[in-house]
Amino acid sequence: MNDYDFSALNDKEFEVLSTDILSQVEGTQIDRFKQGRDQGVDGKFFSATNKPVIIQVKHWINSGIKQLLNHCEREEKYKVQKLNPSRYIFVCSLPLSNNDKIKLSEIFSPYLHQNDIYGKEKLNDYLRKPEFSSIEKNHYKLWMSSTNVLSLILNSGLYSQSEYSLDEIRDKSKYYVKTENHDKAHALIEDTNCLIVTGEPGAGKTTLAESLCFQYFQQGYEFIEIEKDVSEAWDVFQKDKKQLFYFDDFLGRNYLDSLQNKEDSKIIKFIRAINSSDNKKFILTSRSSILNQGKQISELFKTPNVYKHEYELNITTLKDLDKAHILYNHLYFSSLPTDFIEQFYINKRYRKVINHKNFNPRLISFITDFQRFDDLDSDQYWKKINEQLDRPKDIWEFVFNQQVNDLQRLIIWIVTLKNGRISADSLLSTLRLYNEKLGDKYKFSKQQFDNDIEILTGSLLNRFINEEGEVYFDLFNPSIADYVIPKICTDIETLSFIIFSLNNLYSFNNVHEYYKNNFLNKFTYEKFVNIVLGLIETSKSRSDYFEIFLQSLHQIKLLDHSKQLKSEHLQTYISDLNNNGFDISNLYEGILLLAEIATESEELSKLVNWNMLIPSCLRQRPDHYDLTEISGLILHATEYTDEDFTEAFEGAVRDYWEEQAQSDVDDAITSGISVDELEDIPYKAEEHLESVFQDYQIDVYDIIGEIMDYVDFDSIEESVKAAYEDDGTYYRDKYDRENSSVEIFKDDIDLLFER
Repeated sequence: MNDYDFSALNDKEFEVLSTDILSQVEGTQIDRFKQGRDQGVDGKFFSATNKPVIIQVKHWINSGIKQLLNHCEREEKYKVQKLNPSRYIFVCSLPLSNNDKIKLSEIFSPYLHQNDIYGKEKLNDYLRKPEFSSIEKNHYKLWMSSTNVLSLILNSGLYSQSEYSLDEIRDKSKYYVKTENHDKAHALIEDTNCLIVTGEPGAGKTTLAESLCFQYFQQGYEFIEIEKDVSEAWDVFQKDKKQLFYFDDFLGRNYLDSLQNKEDSKIIKFIRAINSSDNKKFILTSRSSILNQGKQISELFKTPNVYKHEYELNITTLKDLDKAHILYNHLYFSSLPTDFIEQFYINKRYRKVINHKNFNPRLISFITDFQRFDDLDSDQYWKKINEQLDRPKDIWEFVFNQQVNDLQRLIIWIVTLKNGRISADSLLSTLRLYNEKLGDKYKFSKQQFDNDIEILTGSLLNRFINEEGEVYFDLFNPSIADYVIPKICTDIETLSFIIFSLNNLYSFNNVHEYYKNNFLNKFTYEKFVNIVLGLIETSKSRSDYFEIFLQSLHQIKLLDHSKQLKSEHLQTYISDLNNNGFDISNLYEGILLLAEIATESEELSKLVNWNMLIPSCLRQRPDHYDLTEISGLILHATEYTDEDFTEAFEGAVRDYWEEQAQSDVDDAITSGISVDELEDIPYKAEEHLESVFQDYQIDVYDIIGEIMDYVDFDSIEESVKAAYEDDGTYYRDKYDRENSSVEIFKDDIDLLFER
């Protein structure tokens, strides 16, 4: 017989449980909502006579009855009087004596009667009834933490290690959030009897596996934890007994030793035995990278006996609300001081944590462990949280230092610096070019490359196939890049050679971002640019690197405006530009460099084919900033050509603003105009465009009237009204029509964190 103490439930989970029980008791659906802070309403339904019944839930598990009674006398009774319900139901998680109930009914008289008071004992009485079994089943953490389960552990006759592990799992259950991953993994083991949970470090694979173990233990399975090898399981295997075997990190760090000892064949044999059994379950965990390496070495791990049991836990599949519950549970049950917890509530900072690209359960456990931060004050604590979120070194350090070889590490660096999906062919060609530039340092074959890719996929890389059947790779988790980038920035030659080998302008520009974010100092960044420039100059096909060549020159000038670029570099640039035109993605930098050449050197300006280049850059769909620089180039070009580019420039301006006028004008004037000035919108729109067109050194004011025809003033008017509403003029009524209390609408995440 279960006897729940509700200590593993947070306040919101206990509230849901209480209203579920009362819905069953009262035979009606109870509306559970937040009317607002401290309003005294956690649930509401209507009686048979259509009168409101109010429910209040208090989860004061650590406070004691005396404090609860004082709180009710001081605050809660006045809220109830204000609500004036026809009936009042009071629920708390504390055990209540008859005298306690009398005091509560006196405090809330005349609204509360003793039979409407629910304490720990009364809630358990209902949960023991068969008709309430579905509620018990739905509240997963409830039975995981029950004293009855603890009694099962202590009296199960388990080996001491298994007993200790189960007790540890029970203690950790309060942090657990049952997501759809749990249900999918459970369905898989129900179907096959075996489950291999894989995933990245910190994704929660061990927590998921342990929770499933506990679920089966509660169903009567004997729990056996395997510590070293699967022979331990064979020693206690009993054909006619319900048994659950658990093997965490089953290949371990020394997977090579494991496989040399034929551990693969032992595990596969045991899996087959479990598959054919009606009363056995086998749960294993492994880091994806380790299991993939095991597959490379052992053919046995490539069989259906392994992959049909695999469930890969990917943190990206977690819903935001699941993440919110994970964070809330860790905060609720943490030993963090109040002022530390308050840091998460300032300006809803909890949302920053939930939405952070590096969110994972291990990191949340880390940042809510007060022992790691007890030497800090609360402000320093929040700063430390941001550091851990932005640079989760502790999660990836071990993987890169112990679990990958040099070539695999280089592959991850290339994918990271690509900063987006990279095709398998491009990855291999980049690796080969890099290796060639280093004098064939890595003696690798296509087969070895394929093997390393297979090992990395699912742990550090994701693999994609497009509709044409092309294979692409990306980082398994964004936080990998946050770990890799500071590391690779300490090896400037490797960084430079990879960027050259990638020949990707976006990747080159990202290194400038690393410089701006202080991963590189000015000296090392300038060294990087010069190494890349040197590699381009010695390249057999220099024209293939024109965009990076241009950007290298541009960055040299940014680093030191007084520095003169080498004449041969500029002549090369002009020559390539005259041959190919402005068919480049970094149009703005190209125009700036050409403008600099034009203003600094008459000799080089004469080498420029202005009649070809001006129309060429205007055909590249220039934006406003490009057009501003082009207008200056046109003025300069008149010194070297008789061609008139005014009409072509006007056409490019018209093409750009026909598409951009609506959004630009909307953004420019919506925030600076009130609802009392709606009739002034056309005037302000024209005024804005006139100010923008002043940036051009060529007069194109005549086309402003044409551009105005592309502005939807009705839409802008609606934007102004919407902005006014968002400022808090209009609110959503969150209660019901008979109660005029109003409150700004909050989503489920904000409601979870509301106190």
